[in-house]
Amino acid sequence: MHVLGRVYIVMADPAFARHVLQTKAKNYRKDPGTYKVFDCLLGTGIVTSEGERWHRLRRELAPTFKLEILEEVASAALEITRNLFQTLDAAAESGAAVDMAEIFRKLTLQVISLAVLGVEPAESDREISNLYLPIIDECNDRIWYPYRMYLPTNAWWRHRSLVKQLNDYLVAKINDRWQSMANAKEKNSPKYILDRILSGVDPAQFQKDGIQDLRDGLKTFLFAGHDTTACMLTWTLWEVMKSEQTRQKLYNESKSLFPKDDTRPSYDELQNSLPFTFNVLRETLRLHPPVPVITREVVQPDVVGDVSIPQGAVALICMDGIHKRQDLWPNGDVNEFLPSRFDVLDTPSPQLGLGEGVDPWAFLPFINGVLLAPFPLPRPSYLVWQDLATVSANTSRFLRYAIEPAGVEVNGSMQSRIVLGLLFSRYKFSPAQGQDDKSHPYKIPITPVNGMFCHVTKI
Repeated sequence: MHVLGRVYIVMADPAFARHVLQTKAKNYRKDPGTYKVFDCLLGTGIVTSEGERWHRLRRELAPTFKLEILEEVASAALEITRNLFQTLDAAAESGAAVDMAEIFRKLTLQVISLAVLGVEPAESDREISNLYLPIIDECNDRIWYPYRMYLPTNAWWRHRSLVKQLNDYLVAKINDRWQSMANAKEKNSPKYILDRILSGVDPAQFQKDGIQDLRDGLKTFLFAGHDTTACMLTWTLWEVMKSEQTRQKLYNESKSLFPKDDTRPSYDELQNSLPFTFNVLRETLRLHPPVPVITREVVQPDVVGDVSIPQGAVALICMDGIHKRQDLWPNGDVNEFLPSRFDVLDTPSPQLGLGEGVDPWAFLPFINGVLLAPFPLPRPSYLVWQDLATVSANTSRFLRYAIEPAGVEVNGSMQSRIVLGLLFSRYKFSPAQGQDDKSHPYKIPITPVNGMFCHVTKI
């Protein structure tokens, strides 16, 4: 199709996705204009950088992706989710509806803030949430209303002020941790992602430009590791509320791992637990991909099948279309929520668990056993990025991703499994009157337009 003189090629085909994202990836580049509205969050970090600068930033960030930090993420998810119990207990007692979409949004930001910055939940709500969340909302509004980027309205000035405050807050955190890392004992045992980044920074590079690079890198972590996780949890809750059988299976699976005496499971127990919960999350991603399309600009003319693609055209991979093509998903109605379609042990694609007859590229969050990440990661760092950023693969509409073979079995989002396991082991949720699944027309990731208001019952 032609829009304003430009050619757009729209396909819902796994072979096309593989061609664009893997086989001929160098011929399909990211158009910076597609993430322009998020420049205030991505800045001059690794997502928007090229050449030598990109390689330097990659080297600085590489030490952060170690499996050891997953234990801290798991611990943060346990602690922060348990902090919700008082709120949900009160809602259960009063019968008042709670907006779980907003709760998940703040919870996931608390977890990533603790993992990245070492910021406790109270400070996250007071400082980061009050700055970061309004910035994200304004960025989304600018997708639909581009004039908001240029007209100096009250919203424009407020957005500018919030971005400056967030930048100043992160720079202060960087400087504070840098001073703390001067202590040899702390430097030898970095606990948070920021500490790990700083431990690999040359002191000679710790100047204004270096601090700005780190600041933009931290904002990228927050951007990639927060909203998509909250979105996935929200849509998962909606699907589970419609299926008592699914809810009961989640409860049966989680009650032994999370007993009501608040016994804390070990990291090893968490790491290999809740397989059905993992399948529920994957089926949610199939039905509710956080981003509708992946876009790429064509560098040189190309041919895909019998389709000629001219230079300068935009290739659009329709994720929702691929996920809901009945011929690609033979195991049940594609419009039904069936976690069992992923419950396949003997499969040619163990990273995905799709089974016979399903093209590995039919499920785009984890394409053909590869994990999309903001830059090539050293093995086994793929699992770490997956657990931190969860489904940030789907935010590739805005981020410039490199694709690398995973080389390891996909372990699922530990954070999301912990959150769901804790909640469904203690509570039953039901939609409030009038609650529906209408999607927001333009927000990224795609969330329910009316939130997710639920009534809570203690089990």
